[in-house]
Amino acid sequence: MSPTKARLGGAILLLIAALLIGYGARGLAYASGLGGVHGHLRVLFCDQVWNGSRGGTHAVCNGTFRSDNGNITDTDAHLGDGLQHKMGESVPVTWAGGETYFTARPANAFGWATMLLAGAWAVACGAPALWVGRYARHITDAPRLIRASRQAARTAWWGAATCAAAALLALLVQNA
Repeated sequence: MSPTKARLGGAILLLIAALLIGYGARGLAYASGLGGVHGHLRVLFCDQVWNGSRGGTHAVCNGTFRSDNGNITDTDAHLGDGLQHKMGESVPVTWAGGETYFTARPANAFGWATMLLAGAWAVACGAPALWVGRYARHITDAPRLIRASRQAARTAWWGAATCAAAALLALLVQNA
């Protein structure tokens, strides 16, 4: 592969990494309860909403959000976590401003962590390609930084796989 193509691939991977890390860090902060306003959403009803171009439907629940400190109340809150909650159920959520609510559950936090680690994997794979013009696995006379990026890519990959497995396990336990 030519150095130009490898550098272009590295730049694309770094762009993808920036999106994954930015979006994943934001979601992880709210889903783990580190950011936003903590509270509960009392479900009034749930509807099945059409996904549009992707096809299929998912559940969106409507209700009243009350912050834990009692300062904020939203009587027209919408939670689109895809779960069919029971009427009257109190769902722990984090309000991120506007109409954005994140479900504060371990499965959701692990899911966002998976996205964050996938971004770290893309950085570890894309940075050497952009810097050297070859992918790290094709560099035999690799300097220490390139060898470290190989290890970082492996670590991020296994970390993402572990978080994804933990998210699935937490979903199974949560829905049992």
